[in-house]
Amino acid sequence: MKEYFILDFAAGTRETGLEFPQVQEMGKGYDYDANNSVYELGKCLRALPDFQPNLDHFVLHRNAKPSDLLSNSLINTTGFLLSNVFKDVLCQFNLPNHKYYSAKVYYKGKLLDNYFWLQMISDFTDYVDYINSTFFLYNNYSRDIGDIEISSREDYIEKSKIVKNEDSTLSVWAKKISFTKEFDKKLDLFSISRFNGNIFISKELSQSLLEKQLTGLEIRSTEIFKI
Repeated sequence: MKEYFILDFAAGTRETGLEFPQVQEMGKGYDYDANNSVYELGKCLRALPDFQPNLDHFVLHRNAKPSDLLSNSLINTTGFLLSNVFKDVLCQFNLPNHKYYSAKVYYKGKLLDNYFWLQMISDFTDYVDYINSTFFLYNNYSRDIGDIEISSREDYIEKSKIVKNEDSTLSVWAKKISFTKEFDKKLDLFSISRFNGNIFISKELSQSLLEKQLTGLEIRSTEIFKI
């Protein structure tokens, strides 16, 4: 299996500005309840949308700055708001099922049209070797209060419901993850979903992003995979 790193959003840097997330709303009059809104896009977890999303337009906070990767509070589970330069880099690598949509970003009276929304279907919970992985109870996403044994995806779903019903501050999270042989080891970017919210990138992709000196991102090491 490849060596992987975590891709995260930069915050409070010279390139991103002090505001985080950088995008917190759509333009004035945007219909969030429409069947092609960003909220509907955020619900497309297992398949690409069957509609053309309305991405006109994301509002970049006045205390933020344009960067190649823009953090946002509107859709944070299924994709990224990124520049055309970032898109060009990703097009050279192996991604899971995905699609790019042209997006507009409004910043201090100007529309920036060199951005794209990358919608990515990346739920790999079916390819986790649960018995050989390690799970724990996460208290308010800040404290590990002990391991919990998980034997399958179905067992994870069932025990997660029980844990949440007993204490709403708890969730079942992954500490170490092993994959089955069906997992696509050629992927350069993916997320696991459900019990881990990180975006993982290959060493090759991380090196390319660093070489291009793209802004708005942080790359850090991880030991979550049991190889």
